[in-house]
Amino acid sequence: MSLRSARVDYGADDARLGHRLAALANLVCAKIRVHRFPDGEVLPRIAPPAATEAILVWSLDGAGASLIEALLAADALRRAGARRVTLVAPYLPYMRQDKVFRPGEPISQRVIGAMLGSAFDRVVTIEPHLHRISRLGEVFRCRADSRADRRSGAARWLPRSRARARLGGCAQEVRRDCHRPALARVGARGPI
Repeated sequence: MSLRSARVDYGADDARLGHRLAALANLVCAKIRVHRFPDGEVLPRIAPPAATEAILVWSLDGAGASLIEALLAADALRRAGARRVTLVAPYLPYMRQDKVFRPGEPISQRVIGAMLGSAFDRVVTIEPHLHRISRLGEVFRCRADSRADRRSGAARWLPRSRARARLGGCAQEVRRDCHRPALARVGARGPI
């Protein structure tokens, strides 16, 4: 990814992380506004035109509407000119359900992995909560990195820090498991 053509786009719950990532990578950032219809449907609106390389910072907490918002935001970014869209999500929902435990259950990890993998060119997270697979890349059709996987690119640009920085809007267990992760420094090759 060429950082010269990149922009950080973020949701309302992710302003702090979006601004921090943009500042560390010396990128511009823009807030994505989400219109909510009376029936609960959502309509993300980006600030056009999108950068050629879009970095979408989006918390997937709550697992429902936030997933749909992120998928629709990715589509809006592409329609506005982004050729590559990277999702930076501190928490990935549904990653624990990696097998059928009782008849009639889905393998949620595969379903969500397929959805996100088809919408994004890369997915970066802090802690994916993987149980029976070793790497996040086994779940997604696109490139995927986690802070928990020391071999990944995310381990270089989402380092653990003793700083008091917090990831806005990310799940309580991510804060606990990752000991207050922070975007403390950016690797030599840039953040993405």
